[in-house]
Amino acid sequence: MSGGYDSAHKTGNSIYMVNAEDGTNIKSYTSMDKSAPAPPYAVDINFDGFIDRIYLGDLAGNMYRFSVHDNNTVNWFDSKLFDSPSPKLGLIYTQAVGSFDAENNFWIYFGTGDKSDPTAANAQENFFAIKEGCPYDESSCTSHIYSFNDLGNYTSASGEVTDKEGWYINMTGQGEKILSPPTVFGGVVYFTSYTPSQSPDPCEAGGSSTLYAVGYTSGAGKLSDGSRTLSLGDGMASAPIISISRDSSTAELSGSVFVTCGVLKNPNVNPNIDSSLVDYISWKDMRIGE
Repeated sequence: MSGGYDSAHKTGNSIYMVNAEDGTNIKSYTSMDKSAPAPPYAVDINFDGFIDRIYLGDLAGNMYRFSVHDNNTVNWFDSKLFDSPSPKLGLIYTQAVGSFDAENNFWIYFGTGDKSDPTAANAQENFFAIKEGCPYDESSCTSHIYSFNDLGNYTSASGEVTDKEGWYINMTGQGEKILSPPTVFGGVVYFTSYTPSQSPDPCEAGGSSTLYAVGYTSGAGKLSDGSRTLSLGDGMASAPIISISRDSSTAELSGSVFVTCGVLKNPNVNPNIDSSLVDYISWKDMRIGE
């Protein structure tokens, strides 16, 4: 679990791994630059049923990796995945998510935005997609710490990464920020942003939200018209939720993207449904006898 929020950043710059049965501390790291209110993201990279890596951002805009792949905790270690420049840019309040691409490279996605001051109009926030270059069983990742210089600026560009370790998109709306975690599905990363109202009238203090849909490795627009963004109207949107259903007459699978923005909204965005995707009706663990 993450250390939590501390406005003074004297505490909370930590992550704890505890025994779920008795609460005893297994391992902790307290070397993050600032406090870390976001939930950690844990992943089993080699699909053996055990967590190999944990990713967690802090309020200095850094993203950390914690390698927990070994049975012996002595061999666990922490390192930065992304080192935010000085002066520090962006605040990470939301959980990162990960996905494997078609070549089995593991990517981490996250955005920045100040949840403690969502109406701030002077922030420059970003969305990041970083290809993890440090193998899960490596003994050290100090040579795989990335910065803006290692990433392509895809604010107005797109394309498969060739000479960079990922890409980022600058939020271009005045005060536009990312306040919910992204969702990756069918080769597309979906995320929402919030832009506060610029009106001086306190009766118009609300703002508006936008849905982004971009290629998870290319950053290209993946909406039906090829664009990246779709206005969701007034309100602060939740994380995108993917819903899959089966047509009762044709048995075909279809998907929809939903967000809540004061009310539940269906922006009529249809995610890609891979032909190999199967919704299981039942299953049986063959290791257990009848």
